Amino acid sequence: MDVELLREKLGKCSAKSIEILDKAGLEDRDFTPDEIKKIDNLLAESDKLKKQIDRVSKVENLAGDLAEQALSFQGVGRKTQPTPIGRPNAYSGSQITVGNQREFSLGEMALAVQNQAVVARDGGSLNPKAQKILAAAPAEFSTEGTGADGGFAVPGDFKTEIMEKVSGEDSLLARCDQITTPSNRFHVPKDETTPWGSDGIQAYWEAEAGYLDPSKIALEGEDVKLNKLTALIPVSSELLEDAPALDSYLRRKVPIIFDWKVSDAIINGTGAGRPTGILNSGCVISIAKESGQAANTIQAENIINMTARLYGPCFKNAVWLANSDIRPQLSSLFIEGTSSSIPVFLPANALSAKPFETLNGRPIIFHQACQTLGDQGDIILADFSQYMAILKTGGIRDDVSIHLYFDYDLVAFRFIMRISGQPWWRTAITPPYATNTLSAFVTLDARA
Repeated sequence: MDVELLREKLGKCSAKSIEILDKAGLEDRDFTPDEIKKIDNLLAESDKLKKQIDRVSKVENLAGDLAEQALSFQGVGRKTQPTPIGRPNAYSGSQITVGNQREFSLGEMALAVQNQAVVARDGGSLNPKAQKILAAAPAEFSTEGTGADGGFAVPGDFKTEIMEKVSGEDSLLARCDQITTPSNRFHVPKDETTPWGSDGIQAYWEAEAGYLDPSKIALEGEDVKLNKLTALIPVSSELLEDAPALDSYLRRKVPIIFDWKVSDAIINGTGAGRPTGILNSGCVISIAKESGQAANTIQAENIINMTARLYGPCFKNAVWLANSDIRPQLSSLFIEGTSSSIPVFLPANALSAKPFETLNGRPIIFHQACQTLGDQGDIILADFSQYMAILKTGGIRDDVSIHLYFDYDLVAFRFIMRISGQPWWRTAITPPYATNTLSAFVTLDARA
């Protein structure tokens, strides 16, 4: 039984129910008998799927004993380890203790798995307890965690720690409007109307006892498919002998790679097999360079004009993104006054009295996903609360397989993250009393 398939079916049931609800709401009517029958069937199916998922999840919890069991059959060909000084959660022999609790690192887990691979390779059999755990491994890890493949699932607490690093302080993903879903598809209802527009809900000035003009909601729907981001890391048995080093390496390296890929997609993504980036969205506004502006330069007028095209309510959340190549240009940006010049760029803890650098009043983040100086995208003004990031429930999934490269004496570590993203806005908006469009995302034309 594949729990991923069950969750996808549950997500589809939910989407179908919401679709019926939205349709009735848009038409301002009660459910039809046919719709009531469909909803009842979908609710019944959802309850059935929830019970199945719960049942499989209980089986998955058996993997919580994996550390203790793996250590019990770790003794083949492994020397007894002394307890390191000053490390209360260290292991002695084949046991790890933290008070009355057990703890098992990713590297130590891999070493135990590797030792069992040696047993099988030399004609031995797995410990009966290990066979039982493999037979009961959760279905979503079928290629890595079932008896047919002979793999072990990595304990689940690792994915929480990795996810926290991906969503860390310097991550663009952490600044986005995040939505989680149990399904690989997500239905997004959107309201593209403006308070001053002629579509959707309207308000009218009416005379006393006069006729009240009606209006109705104007919502649009869009189905978004989540993309897959993966990392497959084969590790040699020699490297596994140094379990703490492997543990430290994977915890540091995988989040760095995932963070870069996600941030790069948020800015430059094409939308084909990855999120739609700001620069390729339909709502981004690109400001023309100044007349006679030299190539590969940024002028104070560019910054002022970019700020003017940011939608007003977005200013309080907006940040500047820039390639570090533009930093030398910023120090020379001034607005000429009658008696003195006003700097546009303020270094951290200087005149701004803030712990971060600011540009025209908003923080600036130097990020290498931005383009080089002179290209469109070398500097961006963005309100990331207007960028929708949809993540699969559970964050990063991590698995270990001993059989993928068994004949090479390697263990494969696999990390998978499902994510999609795009701006909430489809297009820029036209204000009621001006001609220049406004957006939550503004960039600068190329100056090559």
